[in-house]
Amino acid sequence: MGWRCKALSRVGRRTLIKSVALALPTYSISTEDVPVIVCNKMDSTIRRFWWNPKRDKGKYLVWKSWESLCRSKEKGGLGFKESKLFNQALLAKLTWWVASGRDSICIRALRSKYKMGACFIMGNGDSIDMWKDPWVPWLEGFTPIPLHANTPQPPLRVSNLLDSSNRIWKTNVLQELVDSHSLAAFLKIPIPIDAPQDRLIWTLNPSGCFSVKSAISSCLASRINLKTIRAQNSIQFALTLENIWIVRNQVVHNDLKINHLAIVKNLEVRVLEHWHILNPLLVDDTGVVSNLVVHSPSSC
Repeated sequence: MGWRCKALSRVGRRTLIKSVALALPTYSISTEDVPVIVCNKMDSTIRRFWWNPKRDKGKYLVWKSWESLCRSKEKGGLGFKESKLFNQALLAKLTWWVASGRDSICIRALRSKYKMGACFIMGNGDSIDMWKDPWVPWLEGFTPIPLHANTPQPPLRVSNLLDSSNRIWKTNVLQELVDSHSLAAFLKIPIPIDAPQDRLIWTLNPSGCFSVKSAISSCLASRINLKTIRAQNSIQFALTLENIWIVRNQVVHNDLKINHLAIVKNLEVRVLEHWHILNPLLVDDTGVVSNLVVHSPSSC
């Protein structure tokens, strides 16, 4: 590492990391599944250069986690990329090309082996397999649930489920094939009158087009949500135990009458206060919890 690199400011180091350290391995990590140990080594080298560029070895002080630095600037990070997540996102791009019908010798070879689960926008239904392809937005995995789960399901084109003259679903046929929940989801799907070609969209991007950024954001969001849920569970469990202990002492030592409703209300307020400190986005300005997933402590 030359003296010029050691003399760089924080802004210069960030620019150098994004334009060199994160850009150079892009081709290699976009074509194969890189081992985790290699990705961790790459991240470790970049972390050291960011926090302590003057030394190649030894300990150094870290003021923020690598995960925090890898968040977007809008979310308080620096826009760095975790090597393994970047690798997975670039491989997902190849998968998207396979599923979306990109025409090349390489993609035709990959398409014969792999299939990606995005979501089809139904047109004429000729290219959608009812059981194998993702095409129902309101169902988990975008695929319907058969009425008889143990019965083998032969390939069936969605176009065969439509009345071509009136452009409506063949409800009597669907009732014999899928469960009630899947049937209700089918009936929500708009049927185009002009019957265009079926189209595959990327559900993680509002535009419907695949982007590496949206794939990385999806990986980070699932990780952050998991950590948030675990923290919520721990807070809820700890405060509940504390309240039980306080009530027990009041009854045993002071022989006080207990107002159960007030205790539960107080517990709820304290839990919300701690959750708000943990993540301010969980509670809006009116004090209402939004996008909150509450699990029992036993689910940790």
